[in-house]
Amino acid sequence: ISDVYAKRVLGDGMESKAVFQPPASIQDLAALESRLGTTLSSDLRSLLLVTNGVMSLLRIDEGDWFDDMWLLWPTSEIAYQNDYFRKEWSSLPWKRCFDDLLFFANAGTDGILFAHPIDTYVAATNVVAWYPVEGELKPIAPTLRDFVEGWPSQTILL
Repeated sequence: ISDVYAKRVLGDGMESKAVFQPPASIQDLAALESRLGTTLSSDLRSLLLVTNGVMSLLRIDEGDWFDDMWLLWPTSEIAYQNDYFRKEWSSLPWKRCFDDLLFFANAGTDGILFAHPIDTYVAATNVVAWYPVEGELKPIAPTLRDFVEGWPSQTILL
């Protein structure tokens, strides 16, 4: 992830970097899986054990660094966002149940969320994007690794 950010090309005077949070514990992951009734994909589990969230920072014209968006939510945000969409789906405009998705990040635009599909209570390894404006789910990466390399480097476009 650091290498991807080091090679990232932005507009004139703009820089970005990734900030890694302290690792999640095995207990944190067990609590997340229990709360959501889903087994995390091995890729997501491995990444969260290294860093419990990755924040993308921006800097313009050598000014102060500021939070841009999460590349990967911490476990607390994964739990919160999945709880929200799973419990509130009937009151949301899409009238779609979200029990078959494990959200782990957002695009920072148009409410687009990134997720692993869930099959029989186990999160798959491929990554999909939920487009709420269109009410559509689209595949965007075959693995989490492809996602965390492709999203910040802009080889994955929405």
